[in-house]
Amino acid sequence: MSAEAVDQTSATNPQNPQISQDTENVAEGGDEGKLKTLTNILKKCMSVKDIANIRLSLPASLLYPAGNLEYWNYIGRADTLVDINQHDDPLDRMLAAARFCFAKDLRFVRGGVVKPYNSVMGEHFRCSWPATVPDHNDKGEFLPSSDLVDQYDNPSTGTSGTTTPAPQGPGVAAQDSKNAHAVSRDLRNVAALNNRRSKGKISFLTEQISHHPPVSAYWYSAPDCQTEVCGVDQVSAKISGTSIKVQPGERNNGIFVNLKDREEEYHITHPTALVSGILRGLSSIYAVICDSSIIEVSGPNVGDESLRMIIDYKEESWIGKPKFLVEGVIYKVSTEESKTWNKVKQVPKDQVLASVDGTWRTQIKFKKAGEDEEKLLINLENLDLTPKYVRSLDQQDDLESRKVWEPVTKAILEKDYNQATKSKQGIEQHQRDLANERKRTNEQYQSCYFQLDTPEGKPILTDVGKKALESEILSDFE
Repeated sequence: MSAEAVDQTSATNPQNPQISQDTENVAEGGDEGKLKTLTNILKKCMSVKDIANIRLSLPASLLYPAGNLEYWNYIGRADTLVDINQHDDPLDRMLAAARFCFAKDLRFVRGGVVKPYNSVMGEHFRCSWPATVPDHNDKGEFLPSSDLVDQYDNPSTGTSGTTTPAPQGPGVAAQDSKNAHAVSRDLRNVAALNNRRSKGKISFLTEQISHHPPVSAYWYSAPDCQTEVCGVDQVSAKISGTSIKVQPGERNNGIFVNLKDREEEYHITHPTALVSGILRGLSSIYAVICDSSIIEVSGPNVGDESLRMIIDYKEESWIGKPKFLVEGVIYKVSTEESKTWNKVKQVPKDQVLASVDGTWRTQIKFKKAGEDEEKLLINLENLDLTPKYVRSLDQQDDLESRKVWEPVTKAILEKDYNQATKSKQGIEQHQRDLANERKRTNEQYQSCYFQLDTPEGKPILTDVGKKALESEILSDFE
């Protein structure tokens, strides 16, 4: 789920005009000073119903050097998406959909919480991942063959064997070295498909289609795998105790995974996220997941009793360290009532076709009904983020994320935070000027790649968007 709510740059909030002013001029005083600044901002937001609708312009020293549209995507592991359509058994496909669901949060396993740049109106991002086909052992367990932690990291030092250095800066350095490297792996370009069982690529297009409230539309296409993924990102966020509670916004109806050849659609709803540990220091900030996520499958060939999965993220205790526990069940929808269940405990045991349990940061296992042996669904501890391919800056449009934010990113990487903040403010002011001009001339904003309308939380590609996605699909990895 997107973290746009933490840094709004052009929304207005007449009831809290001081919030923006207080965040524009911040001394670069080390972690202690940054923590004090962040704490003061949170205090001012305590009475705000939804901090996604107020203007918070954070200084560059508190930001991770990447655009929001680039950082927030659902391909933690490309092979888990490819894997869904590799199974002929419907139950195995649902388990694979659950594996993809857990893998999309891998960036929180490999690293901590960071804040990328907030998207400007019309900003877009394109990239691709190799569509690597995973293996399975004789038990049916998922066996990833590439992009493993021990292929890149020294566990004792967090150092990398790759040539791309980890981005630095307080927004990253506040995390441990393992996190800094893990996120840099997500940002580096993949150069080849060596030693991969590949079925083409997964290509990605996303665009910011609204700024107040912040809304982005996205589309993934893997034509060689007959798989498409789409959805709308919008969040609602508020201060809850000492945490920031992040939930889907009203236009965010989850993730839609379509298996085109099977005419099946998997609808995955988002749970609630909590950003906690803020008051203990920047290096102590972490994310926990709570409430439930539902996976439902539909389509003309599914039949009268479709499969449905409930994933419960266990509530954390106020005392002690978080355990990140999760459990889930898969069952057939046989009654109208069973379509409304949203907790594992509501499903009668004799209706459970398979169950999963574990922690969403380490290992999750599954067991099918009638079987005694528990098997591994996914081991997140040994998985690294799948690196993506992004075209060079000279091949990008002016509103593509890396090109928009290039002066800010360059300054942050050079640790020139004053210049980074000035560049960031200049980009933000330019967007405010454009918005004011549209208002003065009564001009309606028109998005480029997606229609502004998103019925039922599903985006609609424009003709230009279809051509851009096709161009990305046809391009070669370099």
